Amino acid sequence: LLSIVDARRLSPAAETKLFAFRDGGRGFWTSTSYVGGSERAFSVDFAMGESSNDGTVHDRHYARCVR
Repeated sequence: LLSIVDARRLSPAAETKLFAFRDGGRGFWTSTSYVGGSERAFSVDFAMGESSNDGTVHDRHYARCVR
């Protein structure tokens, strides 16, 4: 997901003509699991264009299919 982040943009930090976002693009799950704990996973916040692993699998985030 980080490959579609555009650092020149904020809220959302991506091309809006190609990708539709709700809530400014907050909280999208990635397919990358976190090695430090089975309950944790990486997510991308498109509002700021950042990734983090501080969410748990119980948090509600969006999904975006990319290849």
